[in-house]
Amino acid sequence: MTKPIFITLRILIVALTFFTLKWLFLSGPVITVGASRIHCRAVGWDYLGEPYSASGFFDIHSADDMDRFSSTNDIGEELAEQRRGRDKAIEGCNLARDNRRLYMNLTAIFAVGAFIALPKPTRKKANFNFLKLKRKDELAVAVPEPQESTLCRSRNGEPKQQDDAG
Repeated sequence: MTKPIFITLRILIVALTFFTLKWLFLSGPVITVGASRIHCRAVGWDYLGEPYSASGFFDIHSADDMDRFSSTNDIGEELAEQRRGRDKAIEGCNLARDNRRLYMNLTAIFAVGAFIALPKPTRKKANFNFLKLKRKDELAVAVPEPQESTLCRSRNGEPKQQDDAG
């Protein structure tokens, strides 16, 4: 792996992790309770500038939303039933936010693991053959070959067969 590919892959890992964590943190999960869909607040709701409602309707934004939720899920007009339904919806949203936090942790762990496990670029190995090529002629002259050898070197350095007859 070359160094530019290594750096590019690391940048991609960091960028994808950043955008995934941002999406998990700032987007609100959607849950289905009975026959209605509820858009819950995001994990980072306070960073988005959304106020906490004093009436207790945190994930169900208004009384109209609560009336719609009650009518689609056949919740009676009694105040106790509506409170139980609202509490179940808020409990479901809390579970969805907990899942988002879990996914954020898993994403961070996976990204750190991939960032560290990415193989580092290999160094180019030093080629010291130029020393052998430079000293090849000197070694051929300096080191005598044994007499019983049937091979000898020609002037260009290639081995050739020597006649034993003559």
